[in-house]
Amino acid sequence: MSTQQLAPLPICKAILLCREVVKSESGDLSLSGLIGNFFVDQTMTAPPTELFCQITDACGHYDVSVEVHDLSANEVIGRSEPQGVDISDPLMSIDVILSIGWFKFKSTGLHDIVVFANGEEVDRKQFGVAFLEERDHVITDQ
Repeated sequence: MSTQQLAPLPICKAILLCREVVKSESGDLSLSGLIGNFFVDQTMTAPPTELFCQITDACGHYDVSVEVHDLSANEVIGRSEPQGVDISDPLMSIDVILSIGWFKFKSTGLHDIVVFANGEEVDRKQFGVAFLEERDHVITDQ
């Protein structure tokens, strides 16, 4: 019987979708092209996107990944590769940057971005998808 202790599920303090996240040599992060909602043309294709996620209350090894869920179709339409993160101090906040390649939306409306650690859901953030021509008619809180 194994007595291996499982890593506690971390807490997500921030989830931000961006066009690009750049880390400088000093460790500073620059997030550009923050995305609150996606506006797409008739191809319904989203450009490659990066996710900035800040986690805390974690200790141990985690494979962190993210999925894009279409809420109307109840299916996963995009997924990142898992990224291994080792955290030794649960009081520290760790920045995780994940890339989501090209993916195609199946419908406009509400979608979720879902963050996982070791296969368990940590947190999610909702966003909308609309056609480009509807951009001026959508109310955003950003």
